[in-house]
Amino acid sequence: MNRHEIIELLKANKARLVEHGVKHISLFGSRARDEYYSKSDVDLCIELNLDQGAPGFARIQQIQEIKEYLSKLLRNNVDIVVEPVFGENLRTEIERDRKHAF
Repeated sequence: MNRHEIIELLKANKARLVEHGVKHISLFGSRARDEYYSKSDVDLCIELNLDQGAPGFARIQQIQEIKEYLSKLLRNNVDIVVEPVFGENLRTEIERDRKHAF
């Protein structure tokens, strides 16, 4: 699945993702650059709606559920980074490659 297909699928499923507490989602990494292999995972950066969803440690379960939903939706392994991103190198990589879905 190329970056355009991924972005369109994320947009088409925005309502469900928002229900899960996703405020913004974007693609980065090899799929965003269209430099991927068939076994490459899908790297996604999400911003959560902090007024919605689980508080405290239960937020970890919420993120895991989002990851599982996205893996099934995209039929691929998914890595999720939650914003704000504190690691400078990772933040630079995300900003360089980022393709916004919503």
